[in-house]
Amino acid sequence: MICGSEDLTESPHPPLYKGGDGGIRFEIKKGGDLMAIDPVCKMTVSEEKAAARTEYKGKTYYFCAKVCKEKFEKEPEKYIGKK
Repeated sequence: MICGSEDLTESPHPPLYKGGDGGIRFEIKKGGDLMAIDPVCKMTVSEEKAAARTEYKGKTYYFCAKVCKEKFEKEPEKYIGKK
């Protein structure tokens, strides 16, 4: 899990960045997997090994489990906020 630190420079985690589709991602040095944050449970998920993924408003979201994807698809704005 990612810590809730607002100051990412002080975080023990790899630096976060916005992907081309606006999703938040970071790269884990060990193995170099590109990681994303599951918007439902907030777990970190390998984009390559994600259990599920979906697109919403032109952005790709990755999930740790199919149940998280199903929850997201029922109420996506609940998890990403209105934009």
